[in-house]
Amino acid sequence: QLFYYLVRKQYIPVMVTNVEDALSEIKKQPILLVLLDLSLSGSDDGLNISRFMKKEDDYKNIPIIAVTAHAFETDRENCMEGGCDEFITKPIIRQDLMAKIDAMI
Repeated sequence: QLFYYLVRKQYIPVMVTNVEDALSEIKKQPILLVLLDLSLSGSDDGLNISRFMKKEDDYKNIPIIAVTAHAFETDRENCMEGGCDEFITKPIIRQDLMAKIDAMI
């Protein structure tokens, strides 16, 4: 449902499952926003993407929303310290996520 909502808003969602593919996509095309699940496949966690992006001039202003099942305040703090601009926990309330997306783009 989220995918279709984004398409209706004329966004082009790109989905990846690991850090390597995410970094490749970020470098390949203009990105307006990153919805970042912290639990990606492979040995790296999702925060490696945000850490990389916030260090690079070309990507540091792209908003990043951490989407995670990790709901403790320390998880939120780790995400914000890792470069995320927003934090939302699963299960996701679609309207809340859409409001965050619309406010950031």
